[in-house]
Amino acid sequence: MSLPENIARIQWNNRLKSGALCLLFIVAMAVFALTLFLMIAAPASFVPESGLSIPQMLAEPKMQLRILRFFTKVFFFAAAATLYFIYRDINNIDRLFSAQPLQLRSSDSFYRALENMCIARGLKTPALYIFSPVIFPPPHVSAAVVQGVGGKSALILTQGALNLEPPLQQALAAQVVQRLYTKDTYFLTLLCFLGHFPFHVSRATNVIGRIVFWLPLKAADFVLRPFRPLILNLRLQRLDAGALDLTKDAAPLAALAERLAPLPVVEHYIYTPYLSLFITKPA
Repeated sequence: MSLPENIARIQWNNRLKSGALCLLFIVAMAVFALTLFLMIAAPASFVPESGLSIPQMLAEPKMQLRILRFFTKVFFFAAAATLYFIYRDINNIDRLFSAQPLQLRSSDSFYRALENMCIARGLKTPALYIFSPVIFPPPHVSAAVVQGVGGKSALILTQGALNLEPPLQQALAAQVVQRLYTKDTYFLTLLCFLGHFPFHVSRATNVIGRIVFWLPLKAADFVLRPFRPLILNLRLQRLDAGALDLTKDAAPLAALAERLAPLPVVEHYIYTPYLSLFITKPA
């Protein structure tokens, strides 16, 4: 079997596995909705005058329709909130990561490699940013790739990534372009927001909202917490193998892997929900 075919098979198998694990996002939202329902229904069932109990509510046809409508509204709320968070954060990358716009020209080796590979794949070159040295210390080598609806994408680099030797910069550019080309960034952005929607909802609501939704968000997070590392590891372990298709040389990619910051190092500086966006040292 030739190398490109083997790479494609590995990536396709990983997509199937992680796609199956993504069903847990739906399960978590169902748990969120169910907990909200129980918070509303349970007090009514303890009022003797109401003549209602939770089993009676579930057996009542009209109540079943109301419960279905309630669950549908919660799903729409979660989906709309996720799209809003993605749209808001992609349009505010500088504030989200305390990053500054990065102005590079075609004379720069990294930008030249990135631009050429994007052209070869028929992609738009992502908007470039650089992490503040206060947020992400310069010695560490890493990058975050974000992609939203409509193909708008952004790449946030550490100063350490810009200080790499040209062959390693080309290897990093290949990993970035491969994520964009295979649409893996869409999945990883969804993992960032949908897989951590309790975190984003909690941050976006006011004090009253955090109190009201505390129990449903905790219940949803309890379901998602054990599986998020599995999805993350599955996607990161072999995700960038397809970059070999662009560089045609494994040596720079292997050398880059040794220079990249490991995931625990990135987690020290970045909120956990955003780790899926980062290119880090493979496990």
